[in-house]
Amino acid sequence: MNRRRSGSSTEAAETYVIRHEEQPLFPVPELVELPHRRRKWPFVVLAVGLAVAAALAATAVYMVTRGPDLAAFHTDLEQTGELALSLQAETERLKTPAALAGFRGTLADTARRLDELERDALAVDQTRHRLALLDAIDAGKRYVGELETLTLLDRKITPDGRDARALELAAEAEQAYDAAAALDSDPAVVRNLALSPTPVATVLGERHLAWTNYEQRLAAANALRRQHQATLTSLQGFTNRMDGIVARYQDSRDELADWIAGVNAYGTTYTEAYDVLFQQEQRRSQLRDELALLHPPPAFVADQQALLGIMDDSVSALSAASRGVSEYQSDYGDAYPVYRDTPGWQDFEQASNEIADRLDDVLGSYSARKNTVFAPLSKPVQLPEAPADAAITQTQA
Repeated sequence: MNRRRSGSSTEAAETYVIRHEEQPLFPVPELVELPHRRRKWPFVVLAVGLAVAAALAATAVYMVTRGPDLAAFHTDLEQTGELALSLQAETERLKTPAALAGFRGTLADTARRLDELERDALAVDQTRHRLALLDAIDAGKRYVGELETLTLLDRKITPDGRDARALELAAEAEQAYDAAAALDSDPAVVRNLALSPTPVATVLGERHLAWTNYEQRLAAANALRRQHQATLTSLQGFTNRMDGIVARYQDSRDELADWIAGVNAYGTTYTEAYDVLFQQEQRRSQLRDELALLHPPPAFVADQQALLGIMDDSVSALSAASRGVSEYQSDYGDAYPVYRDTPGWQDFEQASNEIADRLDDVLGSYSARKNTVFAPLSKPVQLPEAPADAAITQTQA
């Protein structure tokens, strides 16, 4: 190289270039000639892969943290709506007061199911959804509680206007449910919830009316029974006293008949005859006065008057008997072989026979009249049937 440098500078430069081209130190041309755009595609692929991975990760996170939460919310909300619709259907099927007991059982089951849904709702992680669902369930529980309060209303109390609170709570339950349903995008959930306590109020009104009518009819029946009892007591008070007088009168007649039979068989003294006949006359007069003091009910006025007439005639007959004894005692010419032949005694016997026949007729009529008057009063008064309500028991005044 030292020798070649002795030449011109131009030649030396050219020689250097030639040598440089002929003997390159490294393959520069291959590196320079590679296309620059071929070096971009690995970065594009890498960017797309990272984006896909990020999307998959976000989806996984959403499914893990949000998907189950909203699914539970949707399920609980749908079950709450179905429970409300079922309750309303049972409410509308309530037609008779007798079904109230079964309806209270439905309310108890509904309240228990709402408690279960409330516990499930607490597991919803999404605060907004959880609170809306809990509000809907709580509003439903308050509505169910008010319905139960209505069904326990005393049948004696009119339910008019007492369903106002239930109507308010029904509206609140509907609004709370609609607010929760607005957070759920699934169209399968129950929509347009409609609650109404009107069927319950209607049945309670019918029950109150039926009970009021029953109480009125029961009061009338009891009043009639008391009236019958009072009338029967009054009638029996009279008839018992008159029966006692009649019984003593008949005993007196029997005693006199036995005495006369003894006189006919064994005889007696005039003193005894006058004493016995006077006592019998006085006893009949006393019985007649006792009977006259009675105040008979209209049904027995005729019987009392007939017996008074008989006793008047009985007193007169005994006076005739005493006169007959006197006639027999003063018969010194033996005009009357026996005392029974005297005019006075003949009048006594004739009157006594007539009195016996009349007494049988009067007492027979009187006995039949007592049966006729007492029978309807002694018959139990039919009480009205209580309304078809299991909680109702018959009461009597």
